[in-house]
This record gives sequence, C-alpha cells and structure tokens, in this order.
Amino acid sequence: MKPYIFIYAMTAFLYGAETISTVEDRQCSHVAIYNSDRGMIYERRHVQLSPGNTRIRYEDVATQIIPQTVSVHSDPVITVREQNYDVANIRRQRLLSHYVGKDVSLRLEDGTEKTATLLSADGDPIFKIDEEVHIGHPGTVLLPQLPPHFSAVPKLTWDVETRQEGQHALDVRYLTRGMSWTADYVLTIAPDETTAHLTGWATVQNNSGISFDTTKISLIAGDVHTVQDHSSRHRGAPMGAQASPPSGDREMSRESLGDMHRYTLPFPTTLRNDQQKQLRLIHVDSLPVTQSYQITAPQFYTARNTHINDLPVKNILRFTTKEEHRIKEPLPGGTLRIYKEMESGLSIFSGENRLPHTPKNHEVSLRTGTAFDVTAQFRQTEYERVSNRRAESTYELLLRNEKDSPVSVDIIVPLSGEWTLFDAPDYTRLSAHRVKFTLSVQPSEEKTLTYGVRERVR
Repeated sequence: MKPYIFIYAMTAFLYGAETISTVEDRQCSHVAIYNSDRGMIYERRHVQLSPGNTRIRYEDVATQIIPQTVSVHSDPVITVREQNYDVANIRRQRLLSHYVGKDVSLRLEDGTEKTATLLSADGDPIFKIDEEVHIGHPGTVLLPQLPPHFSAVPKLTWDVETRQEGQHALDVRYLTRGMSWTADYVLTIAPDETTAHLTGWATVQNNSGISFDTTKISLIAGDVHTVQDHSSRHRGAPMGAQASPPSGDREMSRESLGDMHRYTLPFPTTLRNDQQKQLRLIHVDSLPVTQSYQITAPQFYTARNTHINDLPVKNILRFTTKEEHRIKEPLPGGTLRIYKEMESGLSIFSGENRLPHTPKNHEVSLRTGTAFDVTAQFRQTEYERVSNRRAESTYELLLRNEKDSPVSVDIIVPLSGEWTLFDAPDYTRLSAHRVKFTLSVQPSEEKTLTYGVRERVR
C-alpha cells in the first residue's frame, strides 16, 4: 500500500463519521465589505454531531476565500483537531491525468462506444484502441466516475472531537477577495447657487463566488494595509475588525473602528454573487455651498520671460461637513457628481471630482471645471538681477469677467527659497511657499493684479 493511501485509511478510521454542512444550515450571517477588494464573512450554522471523532465538511463558502484567515468557534464540548481547505479542482486535464493507464470509454459520432486505454493526458490525449495508438480522437471521452477528492466547489473540513451529542453552533469567519464598495455622491445646486441637495450611495460589488440571503451588511471606510503576496491566489492577511450583529436602528448607523469607520445597514438584505447593489448612505437638503474661482500663477522668479500666458480659471465648489449643515457623519471617499438645477426644473451635469475621506467639521474644496466667461492673462513685466545672489521681478495678472454677476477669484502664487513680496496688495499666507490674493470683479469689468517678488538666487 502506498504511503498516501495508508495515511488516508488511518484518517478515515479515526474520523469515520462525516457531517456535511451546507448553506441550508446557515442561521445568520454578516458581511463586512472593504474598499480594497476584501470582504469579511461571518456566519453561524447549526450542525448535528455525535460523541467521538467527526469530520465536518463545510460547503458553500466563497470561491475567492483566503483560507489562512479562517477561524471557527463552537461550544466548549467540541475540540477542533485539524482544518483543511479543498479548492474547486475539477479541470479537464486534471481529470484525464487521474485516468492515465486506465480504461475509459470513447463515444463516437454515430453514438457507439469503444473502450480505450488512456496513455497520456498532455495536450491532445493519446489513446490505445485495440493494438492502435491514436493521438487525439473525434469522439467524446466518458469517465466511469468522479475520482475521490475531486470537488466541483471549494469547501472547508474540520476534524473535531465531540464530547456531547446534539445540535451545535459553528461560528465561522474568513476573508475573501472579490468584494468591494465605492461611495458615489450626487450634489444638485439650487438655482440661487447658495444651497444644494446632497445624496450619497454606496455601490457594493459581490464577485466572491457566493450569495447571501437576508444578511446584515457593514461597509468599512478607510485604508487597510494588506500584505501583497503573489505566490498564491489564496494568500492574504487577517483584518482586526470582527463582524458582529448590528443594532436594530432603521437609519444607517456608523461607529469608529480606530482610524476606520463602519457603516451598518439597519435591516437584512440579499446580496447575490455577481451582483452590484446600491445602498443609500446620506441625504441632506439645503446644504449651504459657495462657488468661487481659482488661478495658480506660474513661477518665473530667476529668469526673464516675455511670454503672455493665458491661465485656466478653475471653478471651485466648497461646503462644510458640519452638524448644523445636517451632515452628522464623516463622508467616505468617493466620486462627487455635481448638477446645476435650472429655473425650469431641469438639472444639467456640470462636473465631477474625487471626494477624499472627509471627517466631520471639515471644509470640502473641489474643482468642478474651468470657467467660460472669466479669463486671465499673466505676464512678467520686469526682471532684474540686482546681485549675484538676488533677483527681482514684477508681474501683472489681468482678469476679465463677462458674466452677468460679480465673481470672486483667488490667485494662488507659489514661491520658493527665501522670498519677499513688494509693491503688492494684501495677501493671505497659506504656507511657507504659497500666498493667496483675492480679487472681486464686477460684470463686464477688467481688473489687474500687480506684485513684485524679491528672491535669493543660489
């Protein structure tokens, strides 16, 4: 007897009884879904066990399971001795390889069958029929049975010792790939352009290979570090947050998990495999918003430049995540799409941008496009090298407003090294190397900003 057959025989002797658990035994489940192709599955199943040694065959798990993350908890009267994971391993060549040197049947095109010996399963199978050797064959290969240990679906097995007969609860938790979610926001600006309606949706994608009926769903917002190991498609790293049953509130609840946030759907729902589902995260009416314009000036501080530069005037949308503005929770990062509501009631798409993970009491500032009726031209008017170590230059920025309403424009000026501004209007220092000028321009008006920069030259 070969060694592996002996080992299997001994295992069958020690664990003669086998219990099969399927999705029909599931009592409850909770799915925690992360932004980064990760889902954590928690489920409880009831299994009937007799005293002694039993092998539990746990079927209906995610096909993209990360087996190193599996954990099982049960009654104190059960001791888990061994845990295994069997992948779905039915493949054409694997099946044929199992029958190399054995007889198989070949069904011909006319429906008749012939017995053949399979000599090789590499590439085109090679058969011996009577005294002839055939490379490939026009018929269909019929195998007598599915070989032992071949499985059409992945499954977990536990070898356990039970000290009390009865029905026992198994709490199983594991990570799987193939699950993710993104946040998508729609912000509709009212005709007066001072308020907006904000709606946020979580778009959940399940490609894990398993469906969940009437399950609790949590969405984990935040960046989770995972170990990237490309040596196996089943490798991964456990995550610290455990999926526990959520509260029974009817609104989407949130709780902090260290530097992450968990948003829990208050009612069970069905999540099918290969399904995309949208769940509402937030809805806010009459959110105060402001719209302004922004220009970033180029840098010509250490050289002469005589070109006139047409600068893009960026549309900037701002709002604040304050409770008095009816935003009571942090906003998970996602795509924010902006619509402008016309007086006629029609809403026009006017831009989109990426909203980062945003905490409470934080100002959101997003570029939504480029102005059409507000233009800017920038030029260097003077340049002088006053010494080997110092240069002075002056600049002019011309703003034109062809809109029917006044506009406010922020001009961001980047600086470098040791610098001093001269002959400049009031400005706001944003950082060690950035300042901001603000100009208000009336309809059909031109306004000019001038300033000088004195900079140390290396």
